[in-house]
Amino acid sequence: MSVASRTNVRGTALLSLLFCAASISSAANITYSVNLTIGGAATATGDIVTNGTLGALYFTDVLDWNLLLNDGTSTVDLLGPLSGSNSIIQFNDLFGHENWTATATRMLYNFSAGGTSFVYFSSLPAVDSQATLLTFNTESILGPTPAEALRVNNGAVYSTLYSGTQVMGTVPSESGAPEPSSSALLCTGLALLSYRRSKSECRQTGASRDGERCGGGMVILNSEILDLNRR
Repeated sequence: MSVASRTNVRGTALLSLLFCAASISSAANITYSVNLTIGGAATATGDIVTNGTLGALYFTDVLDWNLLLNDGTSTVDLLGPLSGSNSIIQFNDLFGHENWTATATRMLYNFSAGGTSFVYFSSLPAVDSQATLLTFNTESILGPTPAEALRVNNGAVYSTLYSGTQVMGTVPSESGAPEPSSSALLCTGLALLSYRRSKSECRQTGASRDGERCGGGMVILNSEILDLNRR
């Protein structure tokens, strides 16, 4: 295989690896769209961004949020650390019942899991952490429990009593974010194309040249990549 051909194969392989790394990284975070009506009149809309954790969630799994709370009289936009940082998230699950969970398409809260649990988004404590609040809880945060509850600017408390597992947010079907499995399949396809191209060029230039073997499949391809990294 000529130097130019080897360079082409190496370049294609490296591009495949870079694309794979970028795809997997970008597919890690999950944005859940929130659209809740609480207490019959108040609403909470916006989004919550996590690091992609599935199963039981902890507050450190939440990277950012943008939640517009509206009680029919006034509105407040609670912003996470990447969107304006005017609010905080608090979480407690005292007995580890995993009330707060996530799937690849939904963020959930189980109001019947038992224990003492809550997750809430609120205005900064320096202002008044209870002045504006959106909470999901099995203990008393704002009024009766278990419930979703909302308050804006120290106004009236709106709440809805719940049991069982309820949806906090969903991933829009049109979001276009690739699933990790899709990224893996695409990476495999790109690697296979690189391999087939190298085999084709080997056939065109001969099975051996300058003492090099022109076979070996992915072993040779991986060897080429490793050699390039050492140079």
